[in-house]
Amino acid sequence: MDLRHLILAVYSITALVEGVMIGDKMPRPSSSDACASLVALLPDDVHFPGSSEFAKDVLHYVESSVQNSTCSVEPQSVDDVGNVLKIIGEIGGHTSNANFSSTTGVQISMTAFDDVIYDSATSTVKIGTGQTWDTVYAKLEPLEINVVGGRIPGVGVGGLILGGGFSWITDQYGLSVDTVVTYDLVLPSGIFIQVNSTSDPDLFFGLKGGFNNFGIVTSGGGISFDLNATNLVNAATSNFSFNNIDSKAQMIMAYNISGVGEDALTAYLFYDAPTQPDVFDEFLNIPSLARDLKVRNFTEFLLTTFGPGTNLPFREKEHAVPILRYTTSILEAHP
Repeated sequence: MDLRHLILAVYSITALVEGVMIGDKMPRPSSSDACASLVALLPDDVHFPGSSEFAKDVLHYVESSVQNSTCSVEPQSVDDVGNVLKIIGEIGGHTSNANFSSTTGVQISMTAFDDVIYDSATSTVKIGTGQTWDTVYAKLEPLEINVVGGRIPGVGVGGLILGGGFSWITDQYGLSVDTVVTYDLVLPSGIFIQVNSTSDPDLFFGLKGGFNNFGIVTSGGGISFDLNATNLVNAATSNFSFNNIDSKAQMIMAYNISGVGEDALTAYLFYDAPTQPDVFDEFLNIPSLARDLKVRNFTEFLLTTFGPGTNLPFREKEHAVPILRYTTSILEAHP
């Protein structure tokens, strides 16, 4: 299948307005003032603590990022986004840390931006940023089309497509940002623009872009190992890192150290075709606690392997070290 796809990202995740007194000047508007102005502008789309809509709007993938904002707002159109930003004035970002994709000011929820529209004439897909990648996959699968998106359920479109975007098919087609042809963007000033390599190459470079094609039927799943098999699993992981040359084969190794008696190692194996590659044989030959490897579609692979849980109830702190190849000594250094 030859698919070149387009992701139009109307991107605005969080915003913060704080009241600040400067010398003898009047204080800047506070987040409460911003919420009052938003109610006047969008009375049906502004929500406050205590409502189910507010709870949904401020909920994040990990608890460490969740903050109770003064209010939340759900713009329904590009014009709404522009008007909201004119009132608020600042845009935030995406991560699991507090104050990056959450705020104590005004939380902007993009849930209304949930289009997934395939244009067969141009072989492009328009994707709204207010949804998660697993819902995007599910909408595209009846068309036998896929995109370079998140590796587990619950990962949002907007944050991944702007932050890089590792996918199960990245070795074949690049990062998520490498597949973007055009962005729809609302600037902090509230002005809506379309950004591509021709209209604004510098801004487009900052947001990133490109195009690619791929199929949809996959095989894979998870294998769990007892900690007693750590040396064997480390060796298999290192061998895969150094020796795998099949771009369709991908894996994630998770060291699950909970400290409450449920410690285990899990290898998440993925192959972008309905076959079982020899490159995984070393993992398959290690005695395992459980394994679930089969041919399934992309959405089924994500939901059965990682579970459907968006906004999982855990806290997270990350430290990243870029590594090209995993040696056994590096793998043995995990906590």
